[in-house]
Formats: sequence, structure tokens, C-alpha cells
Amino acid sequence: MFVGGVTSTTLALSATQVVLAAGLGFWQLRRAQARQAERAAEQAVSQSPASGRDEALEALCVAVLPVWSEQIEAARAHTEQEIVSLTSRFAELADRIHSVAGADHGSGDRLVNLMASSQNQLDGILHALREALSSKGALLDEVNGLAGLTEQLKSMAKDVGDVARQTNLLALNAAIEAARAGEAGRGFAVVADEVRKLSTLSGDTGQKIGETVETVNGAIARTLELSQLHAERDTGTLNQSGETIEQVIGTFGGTTRDVVERSDALANNAAAVGGAIAEVLVALQFQDRVSQMLGHIRDDQARLERLVIDRRALAASGQPLPTLDTRGWLAELARTYTMAEQVAVHHGKRPAAAAAESDITFF
Repeated sequence: MFVGGVTSTTLALSATQVVLAAGLGFWQLRRAQARQAERAAEQAVSQSPASGRDEALEALCVAVLPVWSEQIEAARAHTEQEIVSLTSRFAELADRIHSVAGADHGSGDRLVNLMASSQNQLDGILHALREALSSKGALLDEVNGLAGLTEQLKSMAKDVGDVARQTNLLALNAAIEAARAGEAGRGFAVVADEVRKLSTLSGDTGQKIGETVETVNGAIARTLELSQLHAERDTGTLNQSGETIEQVIGTFGGTTRDVVERSDALANNAAAVGGAIAEVLVALQFQDRVSQMLGHIRDDQARLERLVIDRRALAASGQPLPTLDTRGWLAELARTYTMAEQVAVHHGKRPAAAAAESDITFF
């Protein structure tokens, strides 16, 4: 399989090369450590003019060198274990990438159901809009009914005007008859005059009512016309919106269904690949641990080298050699340790297997 320019075979070969390189490096390191120990022993033997040996230095070397050897072996074993783990992880990573490319396409039921639910909700909205338009139609019917009532009001205003005119004629006749009656009809004449005034006022009121009814009727007619126009526009917009929504949902559903069928598999495998990569990164912390262990041995070897040089100079000048504190030397070496494995090896114990770590932590 070819993924991102790297094949699974290439990954396996790369991991194998890493293992071989690590093994070769530790082999060369152990050879260098052995040579340095031999040189230190030779220096210890040649630095005492009296006996030809520095027994104290020899005892120190006998005590320290096995500790160094065990520490180096622990670092080597730790490196080998982690390299094997890395190889396995990279192989698993390659298999998962291969499975992403060749796995069966998963179903997109979840997104399809979401789309169906969205369509149902949009249909509900369209239904609610249609009901609103229906209610607006009922309102228009009521407005039409008001137009009919205004016609009745116009007729009633006309009737009021007719009654006022007839009452005015009746009052006029009553005034004429009161004038004929002379002094006896004077009081009746006053009543007739007031009736005539009331009839005139009623006629004016009827005329105003008629004019007002005409104004209201015109306003209702204009309102009805505008309402009908907006209702027609709303109906057209609603129908067009419904068709557009159906087309968009249909097109989107048909286009994304295949993508969704693959996205589930891609997401699952991507999560697994991410987890594997995270584990690989955690495993890579062994490099820092090994570096610390070897660094401590390197520093202690340098300390021993300085001691050998100093004692050699003292012996060459004929000065007495100071007593060596082997326990103190080992105790000082132990104080430099930062990991439990180093302490265990220092005391002759086998280091416990490294616990699985859940997060990336650099020392």
C-alpha cells in the first residue's frame, strides 16, 4: 500500500534500521567503555612506585566497573524493548492506514436521518406559513364583510336624512297651522320651530354620517385591495420557497450521502491512528531516559579518570597516596540518579518493567 509517499514496507524497513542502528551504537559504546576501563586499570597498576599497584584504586575499579556495566546493560535492554515496541506500533499504524484505503464504506444513516429530520422541520414551517396565509384569507373575508356593512350604514344615513326632511316639512306645516290659530296657537308654534331645528340638525348629522361612511368604505376598499395583493405575493413566495427547499435538500442529500458513508470509517480510523501516534510519541521518551543513564555513567567515568590522573601525579612525585573511600564514591554516584531503574541496578536488583504512560512527559 502507498500512503502519503510512504509504503508499509518502507515503514518496516525504517523501524528495522532503527533497531540495528541502536544495537550497533550500544555495542560500540560497550566496547569504548571496556577500553576505557582497561586504560584505567593500566593506569592504576603503573602509578605506585613502591608496589607497582594502587590497591585502593583497583578495589574502587572492581566495585564501580560492574555497576557501570549493569547500568549500560539496563540502558541497552530498555532501548531494545522500546525499539521493538516502536516497530510494532509503526506496523499497526501502517495496517490502519491500509484499512482506511481498503475498508468497506460505512453507512451515512446518522446524517441521512438528520437531513430527513431537517426536511420534516422545514415542512412543518411551510405548513405553519400556509396556515398563516389561510388565516390572512379569513381576515380578508372579514374585511369584505365590513365593506357590506358600510353599504348598510350609507343606507341608514340616507334614511336619517329622509326622516329629517319629512320632519322639517311636518314642522313647517305645524307652524303654518299655528299662525292661522292666532294667539291660541303661539305655544304650538314654538314647539314646531324647535322640531324644525331638530330636523335640520338631524339632516346635517345624517349627511356627515354618509360622508364618513364613504370615507371608511374607501379606506376599507383600499385596505382590501392591498391585502389581497400581499396575500397573492405571500402565496407565490411560499410556494417558491417550498420548491427551493425541496430541491436544495434533495441535491444536498444526493451529493453528500456517499461522502458520509466514507467519513465514518475515515473518522474512526483517524482516531485510531492518532492514538497510535500518541503512543509512539510516549514511547520515544526512552531516548531521554537512556541519555540520562549513559550521561551519569559518562560523568562518573570522567571523575574516575581525573582521580587516576591525580594519583598518578602524586605517585610520580613520591608523595603518599590518600586513602580511597569506595562506599563514599558509590554513594555519591547514587545521588546523581534520577530514575528508579538506576537505583535498582545500583543495588544489584533487576529493574522493573517500564509502566505504560498515558501522556507525553519529558524529563
